Amino acid sequence: MRGKGGANGNCFVLSTGARIPAIGLGTWQSGGDICVEAVSTALKVGYRHIDCAHLYENEAEVGKALAEAFSGGLKREDVFLTSKLYFATNSQKRIENSVRVSLKNLGVSYLDLYLVHWSESSAFGDATDPPWNSGSDYRQFLQRLKPTWKAMEDLVEMGLVRAIGHQFRLLLDAEKG
Repeated sequence: MRGKGGANGNCFVLSTGARIPAIGLGTWQSGGDICVEAVSTALKVGYRHIDCAHLYENEAEVGKALAEAFSGGLKREDVFLTSKLYFATNSQKRIENSVRVSLKNLGVSYLDLYLVHWSESSAFGDATDPPWNSGSDYRQFLQRLKPTWKAMEDLVEMGLVRAIGHQFRLLLDAEKG
């Protein structure tokens, strides 16, 4: 799984063959000029993976930093961009609109990776989102995930994203069981 990419030269290979740099800059809880500066600095020092989400409300700032880097000679294909879909809908049109908003805010024509984001519908929970109490809740979640996954596959076919995934892949593996 090692290769070139990222600040330290290591990467992982996705099932699509794409290489995702092992080290990236996460933009959660970063906003305004600080976000622009953080992304700009990361790109200048060699980071080539930027992780964001529409839910973070900072993709416009990430986009501003990307535009500066691209105008300075960095190529779009040399930056691996990940964004996420908040799993609150399984409507094909809303999912497509969501990715298009991210693309517009980021100022790019495609995402390298689009993930289903951890949601209030999580099976495993965390400190603010306790785990489900029954297997039927989990099965209902998997049923809701199916049309979302199909809509995300359509995004790949449209060329809006190059790879898709779930932030916690175990959810998909559990269905195969």
